[in-house]
Amino acid sequence: MKVKQIAITGGIGSGKTEVLNILNERGYHTISCDKITYDLYLEQSFLLALKELFPFAVHGSPLVADKKAISKEVFSNKQSLEKLNNLVHPIILERINQQILGLKNIKDNLVFIEVPLLFESGFNKYYKNVIIIKRDLEERINSIMARSNLTKEEIESRINTQVNYESLPLNNYLVLENNGTKEDLTLNITKILNNLI
Repeated sequence: MKVKQIAITGGIGSGKTEVLNILNERGYHTISCDKITYDLYLEQSFLLALKELFPFAVHGSPLVADKKAISKEVFSNKQSLEKLNNLVHPIILERINQQILGLKNIKDNLVFIEVPLLFESGFNKYYKNVIIIKRDLEERINSIMARSNLTKEEIESRINTQVNYESLPLNNYLVLENNGTKEDLTLNITKILNNLI
């Protein structure tokens, strides 16, 4: 039986990591594009390719990327963002497929893949089943400020580069509300799992 791949997305600060953690606790396999990207930045071959695009932000021996400088560049320049995405996205897709092929004992034949920029990257075309996490804007901003050194203005700038889920037609997607306690979120996840199974 073919594995059913479920994409999980939502704006920055919506709670994607917490949802993955709850699914892991339930025994489901999860894959994180954020984790794949983090690991990429530790690979010298990737950093060499990145240096060609952003020579001002990759230096040293071994090579190290200044992620803050790259973020500043791509969030203020659409062409730079496109260059970065053209480098990173094919690798991420390949790594997702490699990880799925290596899985065993897949619970309920479901694999959940966290894809932060699902619609922005065009990855939505690869997934029939999509869970969109929705959370109030202020809660999202507070969550990001609590875990990072970003200012409110920097966070709002990043939010503005992402899909506005309030205006996106959601009829074809599974919507997961995350505006309460962890217990509320767990209950909402259970409802979606029952729907998928």
